[in-house]
Amino acid sequence: TGVGRVTFINLNNNTLAGSVAVDSLPEQMAVAGNQLYVGHAGAARVARISIAARTVEGWTATRFAPGSLATSGNQVLVAAQGRPSW
Repeated sequence: TGVGRVTFINLNNNTLAGSVAVDSLPEQMAVAGNQLYVGHAGAARVARISIAARTVEGWTATRFAPGSLATSGNQVLVAAQGRPSW
């Protein structure tokens, strides 16, 4: 397994504005308020990233490789497939 990254791009001048190291195979992302949720197919979990601080604030295990992410109210919905990680 390797380390993936989430990179922030400043849209005002199209420059890199920072990045955050995350687990391997970051794929899907969803935004809820000031939080970014990133699904990691290589780790069967979802990272919660503070957009303002650009830091990983926590992880939630999904038991299966997360595919699509969506938000609804105060929830992040995860569509996952594969074999359980436990």
